[in-house]
Amino acid sequence: MYQEVAVTGDRGVYKVELSVTKSGNILIFENEGTDPQVGAINAPFAGWRGTILSTLNVILLPGQMGAIGGVIPYLQFKPTPGTLTCPDFGAAVSPAGIYANELAISMANAVISKMLMSSNDPSLRKMALAPTPAQWHINIHFGYNQRGEYYVGPMLEHMIGTTGATSTNDGFFANGLWWIPEGKGPNVEGYERDWPILYLYRKEHRDSAGAGRYRGGNGGVLAYIPYKGQVTLGTYSSEGIPKTVGLQGGLPGSRGETRILKNTNIMKLFEEGIMPASLEEIQGQELVTQGKGMPIDLSQVDVVEWNWGSSSGYGDELDRDPEMVRKDVMDQIISKDVAEQLYGVRLTASGDIDWKETEAKRLEIRMNRFTKCGSRVPDNLEILLSKEVNIPEHAVRIGDYLFVSKDEQGVQVNCSSCGEVISLGHQDFKANSLVYEGRIEEAGKHFVDVQRYVDQQVTFVQYFCPNCGTKIATEVKRPQDKHLVEFELTF
Repeated sequence: MYQEVAVTGDRGVYKVELSVTKSGNILIFENEGTDPQVGAINAPFAGWRGTILSTLNVILLPGQMGAIGGVIPYLQFKPTPGTLTCPDFGAAVSPAGIYANELAISMANAVISKMLMSSNDPSLRKMALAPTPAQWHINIHFGYNQRGEYYVGPMLEHMIGTTGATSTNDGFFANGLWWIPEGKGPNVEGYERDWPILYLYRKEHRDSAGAGRYRGGNGGVLAYIPYKGQVTLGTYSSEGIPKTVGLQGGLPGSRGETRILKNTNIMKLFEEGIMPASLEEIQGQELVTQGKGMPIDLSQVDVVEWNWGSSSGYGDELDRDPEMVRKDVMDQIISKDVAEQLYGVRLTASGDIDWKETEAKRLEIRMNRFTKCGSRVPDNLEILLSKEVNIPEHAVRIGDYLFVSKDEQGVQVNCSSCGEVISLGHQDFKANSLVYEGRIEEAGKHFVDVQRYVDQQVTFVQYFCPNCGTKIATEVKRPQDKHLVEFELTF
């Protein structure tokens, strides 16, 4: 994953790596490849180790919550000192609770889940979980409240949470964060009582979830104004690089952004009896924000909107049951536009599935994958898609999209959707996949051009089976960095 903006005024991009090796009954965690410590985005070794223990506790030992001691003899940690996740003394680590710890939790979530997906025990494979937000999205304002008292207001709506997809189910919105099992979302009236603010809305952030065969849970979004007091916004989330990775081709969870409209017509709307439900209903001048920016003084007619990110998806979105897509539209979890453009599901004016148009749209999207990767569409594509695949008993399944086997000719990786060979002689299936290296905006509806935030180029990479066009992996990377090797099995 990549961190961004190390301190106020910085526009850098910084790589963080994590690997897990299972050797017998021992798990070995390493951060080799992580960039050197920098600015205020470091996580000390104790924090990095703690995030991994927390993840192991919830995903692998849910019946022993808070009692992680029994597993520690089976763990080894081999950090590289002087790096972002094991800085040497003197590094700034106090902001880790917002910027670094959640990233480390999300990374541990990803690698542990990838390990579980390769188990030959179906009950263990089902424990794999797509990651939750890799940053703690927040607004912290300060000033003098309606009683003339100095206050500091950390808004903890992120605690309301979201969860990632699994190999069998969608994630959820507003069911907390799995790594804070006793966490509670804040009370709107409590915040308005203690701080000089007035909420305009707080709701589910439609279309924000990482898409997939099973989608992640949406994040949330809220807006507020200063009210009967003096408010300065000191800390606010605003980021460009996707950090919450999807599994097996699933799309990443959304980013956090703070939007500010200055000198709005909000009081006029109040006088007319209108309570806006989005910034698009309010007139004003938008102030573009940057993560870790300088404090911003707010007036009584300024409107602030911020969101907490969503969770990531699992699998290829073209494999999603169209009925599940239709229901998501009806429940306003996704929009009709996303249903069609992303999932390839076309609905009639009455909201029913147009099955013929849906089949055609999905085939069009799949064929376009070959085209944009510079490859010819196979003549037997439709035959491959309808083919029944028999996975050899001796093969190792990697989730639902890949299987690995070894015989006298060597090792090979096959696509579980069409059964055809992707890579022969090695396990790095990405080296033989169709590869589309596109813009970050293609990772989801709420992503924007990262050049607003950073000076380095960062791309969203999608990997497809070269035979049937099924999406088998996604990745965020800098063009100069090698692609991530997902797994290496010992036979």
